[in-house]
Amino acid sequence: EEEREEGESDESPSDVAQAPEVPEATEAKPKAKPVVDLNDPERVALVTLIQAFAEDDHERTELKLSPSLSPRERAMAHEIADEFNLNHVSAGAGKARCLVLSRKSKGAGA
Repeated sequence: EEEREEGESDESPSDVAQAPEVPEATEAKPKAKPVVDLNDPERVALVTLIQAFAEDDHERTELKLSPSLSPRERAMAHEIADEFNLNHVSAGAGKARCLVLSRKSKGAGA
């Protein structure tokens, strides 16, 4: 009866399972925010309006933006409201849909 010596196996080193190569993380990166053109007149107008409310207009508790804003403009307004630390919520439906901004209460933690 033959005994196998060390190194004498049915499996060669190339038969041993290798860990599969992991693709680079470039495929799994989250989508980057698109570069915003600050010369976009719609964005500039929204920033001007929202900034004035956020920083200067303390007589009003909320600012209701025009229902004539396009969905793109409303999305920009949501982003800008975040930048100025304002509450923002869309209200209404269809052509009456608008964005309502308000200041965050000082007592609300987070």
